[in-house]
Amino acid sequence: LQNRESGEPESKIPREDEEEEPIKHREIKLRNYDPEDEELKKRKLPPAKPASVEDTVKEQLEAAKPEPIIDEV
Repeated sequence: LQNRESGEPESKIPREDEEEEPIKHREIKLRNYDPEDEELKKRKLPPAKPASVEDTVKEQLEAAKPEPIIDEV
């Protein structure tokens, strides 16, 4: 912001009424990283199991099959 009379920018005044809250970091969750540090090893997640897609693939394959067309002669 600029001072309207002199055209110079206003000096910044720190706010004293607001207290700074400490920064809270999210809990680190390690999936693919294999840490060497003991503190980080506690945060390692177990390996994830892939979702089963067999039913979905079967449905898509069935839907992709063309229906037989019979022409009468």
